Amino acid sequence: MSRKNDDTELTVYTEEQAKKIEEHIEHYFGEIRSCFNEKKSDTIKLSINVIPPTRKNPYYTLVTSGMGAYVMNVPENLKEEKYERAELVICLPPDWNFENESMEYYWPLQLLDIISRLPIKQNVWLGWGHTIDYGTGFADNVPFSGIILVLSTFGKESCTCDISDDETVNFYQVVPIFKTELDFKNKNGASALLGMFPDNDNSLKITDPDRNCYVPDNFREILDTVRKHSSKITKKGLDILEINGANHISAFLRWSWENNLINDEFAEYFAEDIQQIKDGKYDIRKFLINSLNGELTTEIYTDDGKEFCEWYYDHYSDNYEYCYPHDVDSMALDYFGEEKYNCDEFQDEAYLFVPFDEAYYEAISKYIDRAYMEFLTKDIIDSYNNHASKIEEKKLKIDKINAVNHIAVFLMWCIEHKLVNRNFMKLYNQHKKEIETGSLDIRNFITEHLSGLLPIFIFNRKGEDFARFYYSFTCEPPSYPDDVDKMALAYFGEKKYNSKRFKDEAYLFVPFDENYITAMNECIDRAYADFCYFRKHGKLPD
Repeated sequence: MSRKNDDTELTVYTEEQAKKIEEHIEHYFGEIRSCFNEKKSDTIKLSINVIPPTRKNPYYTLVTSGMGAYVMNVPENLKEEKYERAELVICLPPDWNFENESMEYYWPLQLLDIISRLPIKQNVWLGWGHTIDYGTGFADNVPFSGIILVLSTFGKESCTCDISDDETVNFYQVVPIFKTELDFKNKNGASALLGMFPDNDNSLKITDPDRNCYVPDNFREILDTVRKHSSKITKKGLDILEINGANHISAFLRWSWENNLINDEFAEYFAEDIQQIKDGKYDIRKFLINSLNGELTTEIYTDDGKEFCEWYYDHYSDNYEYCYPHDVDSMALDYFGEEKYNCDEFQDEAYLFVPFDEAYYEAISKYIDRAYMEFLTKDIIDSYNNHASKIEEKKLKIDKINAVNHIAVFLMWCIEHKLVNRNFMKLYNQHKKEIETGSLDIRNFITEHLSGLLPIFIFNRKGEDFARFYYSFTCEPPSYPDDVDKMALAYFGEKKYNSKRFKDEAYLFVPFDENYITAMNECIDRAYADFCYFRKHGKLPD
């Protein structure tokens, strides 16, 4: 174990431990030529060992010694992993000027000093993937504002040093990062951030203040990039074309515009390209690469589309049941079968080998359709199935389409009063003439084109507020479901309303005609007047 220095009460290594640390550093990192030793401390005795550039390692390597004497407060469930002790490594360009004491060159030393004492001052532990946000740059001309810790980049054996039979010191590389990179890590995790670094050891090893940020400023808008997948093809030498990295992204893009989730600006700007793609004259993958720079971003989506993408197209989601990248893999598994899916030829990238054709699109569309339906039902005001099931279970002698009567009236009223959004109106207008001429029953429109659902996402902001205010099965009367029942009572009279034939579902038996629509519209009118009053005076219920 480490010991306390009798004179200063510092937490320091024993002589034997210190010797093992020094030998470990010189064996794996290089010969120590100089050392920065602090003159005064009340916690640990920290040394920063300097290993100058060599032909093999043409950069400065700084390694701490002394931080690991302190036993960090590691969570109980990780005690057996021996993460309690740590030392730090940082590499700097070969022209680094250590004789210059300005912050332009001094900040790495200060950084190592601060990090080394953090576990003591804040009673925390540091390990792989942990980040520290400093809020501002380390110096005026240094763009980094945080760091991430990774395992030593000098080989697997360099990462740990056993200082006794049951005590191990871990060596972590300090990687300075930009604010955008830190934000990306906080959103997507350490592995995701490290995956953004170029595929070479030096990108994580050598700290270069002049390097570019590896995460784009608009990373929150980027759903996927072709480069991310095509790079696997080149890196692993897969026997397929690089364009296959665009397969699943292109399929999702096509599904998106076929389901009216792409915004008008995009659709209008690329109208000719989209038509060529529909005519089979232009490979959608080439369009994605040539016109969208190989990136699928949320900026081309409607508000509803953005919400769906953020819910479903998430590479770092824990919800594998509804996760597009996971579904892409599942489709490949279904296509190849388990044995071939796991074959050496595919190198864990079977999804890139599925032929990109119409069958591919049809197969992946089934997964997207399933997810989209789940997404829609997350916030549903009412559903045809909720009421049709009563007709079936109670064996009511009426047509099942009656289950959507009251839903249809509410929807028509909201359309007339401009409470639905533009995206829905685009869909509705495609069938408007049929509905107005009577060749398409509005109720059939709902069952066929809205899957029998009345989802909140089809409304504009005011419509959404009104629907939540009035169309509720749980709020106190007056509410729309309550008014639907009251109208049935008024239509049939109390005796017939409570007859055995209706089995407590009289509202389903009211004929769907002009009288029904007029009566329900009057109820909605009254509720809307109340809603507008309360909204104007800021008295809408939470």
